[in-house]
Amino acid sequence: DNDDVYQYMGGLRMASEAAGAKPELMFHNLRRKGQEKLEDARKFLATELNARNWNPKWISEMQKEGYSGAREMVRSVEFLYGWQATAPETISPTVWKKMYDVYVADEYALGIKEFFDKANPAARQNLIGRLLEVDRQGTYEFSPADRHRMLKEFVSLTSMHGVTCSANMCGNRRLREAVMSEARRQVSSGQI
Repeated sequence: DNDDVYQYMGGLRMASEAAGAKPELMFHNLRRKGQEKLEDARKFLATELNARNWNPKWISEMQKEGYSGAREMVRSVEFLYGWQATAPETISPTVWKKMYDVYVADEYALGIKEFFDKANPAARQNLIGRLLEVDRQGTYEFSPADRHRMLKEFVSLTSMHGVTCSANMCGNRRLREAVMSEARRQVSSGQI
């Protein structure tokens, strides 16, 4: 739940790999007194995602926080992307599908879209933009139906609220070009 961890741990991992080493990434799991242990980073992060970020109880509590709760949900997606960028072996590509299922397709029927529309539409635009970028990069290839749904909503959010400026949005020419190209294609074929 903090970007410092992937920044220093992932950064050190990348530096070590550049120097010819491939360190195993481990976390100190200190959650339960008397049951402290070292844990593989991939396992630790998967547990964290399931226990927190994909947990409907956590999501419901974040929804109660309005704007800042929406921002916190999107931060988890950005932090996951940070792990993907700095230590890709710690993240299964399928986590991106689960992020889509929970935060775009509303797997738990929590009114996610309506919540973001009311509380923080810019956060939803960032979230969908990040998932489109993951797809564009080939980290995880979404189904054509999932991609279409994200693109349609992204275009709608952008036309209603303008472009949300984040490093992934304003600073990412390739994503903008890919989204515009696909949006034009879908408009010309009557899909949007």
